[in-house]
Amino acid sequence: MGRHSEMERLVESTQASEVARERTRVMFLTLAGEWSVREGYEHLGVRRTRFQDLRRQMLEAAVHALESGLSGRPRRRVDGDSLRLGRLRLALQASKRKLERVRAQLLIAESGAGSAARERCVAQAAGRGF
Repeated sequence: MGRHSEMERLVESTQASEVARERTRVMFLTLAGEWSVREGYEHLGVRRTRFQDLRRQMLEAAVHALESGLSGRPRRRVDGDSLRLGRLRLALQASKRKLERVRAQLLIAESGAGSAARERCVAQAAGRGF
Protein backbone atom coordinates (compact mmCIF):
# COMPACT_ATOMS: atom_id res chain seq x y z
CA MET A 1 0.00 0.00 0.00
CA GLY A 2 2.92 2.36 0.60
CA ARG A 3 3.80 2.57 -3.08
CA HIS A 4 0.19 3.14 -4.07
CA SER A 5 -0.21 6.07 -1.66
CA GLU A 6 3.06 7.61 -2.87
CA MET A 7 1.87 7.31 -6.49
CA GLU A 8 -1.44 8.95 -5.49
CA ARG A 9 0.40 11.82 -3.78
CA LEU A 10 2.69 12.39 -6.75
CA VAL A 11 -0.15 12.34 -9.27
CA GLU A 12 -2.25 14.71 -7.12
CA SER A 13 0.65 17.17 -6.85
CA THR A 14 0.81 17.69 -10.62
CA GLN A 15 -0.80 20.67 -12.27
CA ALA A 16 -3.24 18.94 -14.58
CA SER A 17 -6.94 18.45 -15.03
CA GLU A 18 -8.73 15.86 -12.93
CA VAL A 19 -9.31 13.81 -16.11
CA ALA A 20 -5.58 13.70 -16.87
CA ARG A 21 -4.71 12.83 -13.26
CA GLU A 22 -7.29 10.00 -13.23
CA ARG A 23 -5.97 8.61 -16.51
CA THR A 24 -2.44 8.73 -15.10
CA ARG A 25 -3.48 6.92 -11.92
CA VAL A 26 -5.15 4.16 -13.95
CA MET A 27 -2.14 3.83 -16.27
CA PHE A 28 0.19 3.46 -13.28
CA LEU A 29 -2.10 0.89 -11.68
CA THR A 30 -2.12 -1.20 -14.87
CA LEU A 31 1.61 -0.84 -15.40
CA ALA A 32 2.23 -1.93 -11.79
CA GLY A 33 0.04 -4.98 -12.34
CA GLU A 34 -2.47 -3.93 -9.67
CA TRP A 35 -5.21 -3.62 -12.30
CA SER A 36 -5.69 -5.51 -15.53
CA VAL A 37 -5.83 -3.63 -18.82
CA ARG A 38 -9.51 -4.50 -18.99
CA GLU A 39 -10.16 -2.95 -15.58
CA GLY A 40 -8.29 0.14 -16.75
CA TYR A 41 -10.17 0.81 -19.95
CA GLU A 42 -13.52 -0.05 -18.40
CA HIS A 43 -12.86 2.31 -15.50
CA LEU A 44 -11.97 5.13 -17.91
CA GLY A 45 -14.91 4.34 -20.18
CA VAL A 46 -12.83 3.96 -23.32
CA ARG A 47 -12.21 1.13 -25.74
CA ARG A 48 -9.21 -1.12 -25.44
CA THR A 49 -7.42 0.41 -28.48
CA ARG A 50 -7.92 3.96 -27.14
CA PHE A 51 -6.61 2.86 -23.76
CA GLN A 52 -3.53 1.31 -25.36
CA ASP A 53 -2.96 4.49 -27.42
CA LEU A 54 -3.17 6.64 -24.26
CA ARG A 55 -0.78 4.37 -22.38
CA ARG A 56 1.71 4.40 -25.27
CA GLN A 57 1.52 8.21 -25.49
CA MET A 58 2.11 8.53 -21.75
CA LEU A 59 5.12 6.22 -21.85
CA GLU A 60 6.60 7.93 -24.91
CA ALA A 61 6.24 11.33 -23.25
CA ALA A 62 7.87 10.04 -20.06
CA VAL A 63 10.78 8.44 -21.89
CA HIS A 64 11.26 11.53 -24.07
CA ALA A 65 11.29 13.78 -20.99
CA LEU A 66 14.05 11.65 -19.47
CA GLU A 67 16.33 11.58 -22.52
CA SER A 68 19.84 12.52 -21.54
CA GLY A 69 20.86 15.92 -22.68
CA LEU A 70 23.41 18.49 -21.72
CA SER A 71 23.66 18.96 -17.99
CA GLY A 72 23.21 22.39 -16.54
CA ARG A 73 21.68 25.51 -17.91
CA PRO A 74 21.74 25.98 -21.70
CA ARG A 75 24.37 28.39 -22.94
CA ARG A 76 23.11 31.82 -23.84
CA ARG A 77 23.62 32.62 -27.46
CA VAL A 78 25.37 35.93 -28.05
CA ASP A 79 25.23 37.58 -31.45
CA GLY A 80 28.17 39.55 -32.86
CA ASP A 81 26.65 42.97 -32.11
CA SER A 82 26.07 42.10 -28.44
CA LEU A 83 29.63 40.82 -28.15
CA ARG A 84 31.08 44.00 -29.69
CA LEU A 85 28.87 46.15 -27.47
CA GLY A 86 30.09 44.31 -24.37
CA ARG A 87 33.73 44.80 -25.38
CA LEU A 88 33.13 48.49 -26.04
CA ARG A 89 31.52 48.89 -22.62
CA LEU A 90 34.53 47.28 -20.96
CA ALA A 91 36.91 49.53 -22.89
CA LEU A 92 34.86 52.60 -21.91
CA GLN A 93 34.99 51.62 -18.24
CA ALA A 94 38.76 51.18 -18.43
CA SER A 95 39.12 54.58 -20.10
CA LYS A 96 36.99 56.23 -17.43
CA ARG A 97 39.16 54.69 -14.70
CA LYS A 98 42.32 55.99 -16.40
CA LEU A 99 40.78 59.44 -16.76
CA GLU A 100 39.85 59.57 -13.07
CA ARG A 101 43.36 58.46 -12.09
CA VAL A 102 44.94 61.21 -14.22
CA ARG A 103 42.51 63.83 -12.84
CA ALA A 104 43.42 62.80 -9.31
CA GLN A 105 47.12 63.07 -10.09
CA LEU A 106 46.56 66.50 -11.60
CA LEU A 107 44.63 67.71 -8.56
CA ILE A 108 47.39 66.46 -6.28
CA ALA A 109 49.99 68.19 -8.38
CA GLU A 110 48.05 71.47 -8.46
CA SER A 111 47.28 71.51 -4.77
CA GLY A 112 50.68 71.14 -3.17
CA ALA A 113 53.38 70.38 -5.62
CA GLY A 114 55.50 72.79 -7.57
CA SER A 115 55.37 73.44 -11.28
CA ALA A 116 57.77 70.54 -12.03
CA ALA A 117 55.37 67.97 -10.52
CA ARG A 118 52.42 69.56 -12.36
CA GLU A 119 54.28 69.35 -15.66
CA ARG A 120 55.11 65.69 -15.02
CA CYS A 121 51.39 64.91 -14.44
CA VAL A 122 50.40 66.79 -17.61
CA ALA A 123 53.08 64.94 -19.59
CA GLN A 124 51.86 61.58 -18.24
CA ALA A 125 48.30 62.45 -19.18
CA ALA A 126 49.37 63.51 -22.67
CA GLY A 127 51.32 60.25 -23.11
CA ARG A 128 48.17 58.25 -22.30
CA GLY A 129 46.12 60.05 -24.88
CA PHE A 130 44.28 62.41 -22.52
